[in-house]
Amino acid sequence: MTVRIRKFFGMLLLLSLIIIYAIGITSLATDVLGGMPKLIQPAFYLLAGLAWVIPAIILLRWMQTPPCKHSGPTDSH
Repeated sequence: MTVRIRKFFGMLLLLSLIIIYAIGITSLATDVLGGMPKLIQPAFYLLAGLAWVIPAIILLRWMQTPPCKHSGPTDSH
């Protein structure tokens, strides 16, 4: 797979990840944080706001990986 195609699919995956993550965190915060003390809420949003970065870094590294160079068919006889 060429880097150009990998970047295209990676961009689609990253966009999907961010949208799904944002919807999930918003619904989780609505359900969970309603009865929590006000001091807990900033900590939750800080952690939730940074947690998506780890999968994004992995995806960005995959997008930058150069294509495999095949040395051609090998004869194992």
